[in-house]
Amino acid sequence: MKYEFLVQVTEDGSISFSQRYTSAVEAVRAYDSFRDYGTCKYWREIVLVEPNGKGHGKMFEAPELRPSDRLGRVQIPT
Repeated sequence: MKYEFLVQVTEDGSISFSQRYTSAVEAVRAYDSFRDYGTCKYWREIVLVEPNGKGHGKMFEAPELRPSDRLGRVQIPT
């Protein structure tokens, strides 16, 4: 069996999911099934690699990492 497509998920620097597919449709379905930051503490990156080497990626940050959350609300004196 020849594997052609790869879907890999990295959460906070560790690979949490890695699967190879022979079908492009199955690979895209797996890639599309990751829609949020999941259970990561900081960030989650999802990568789909095609047989020709072309890569597609998306990244999600955990809510506590968003700049507005880190900085808090700034009150302007009136």
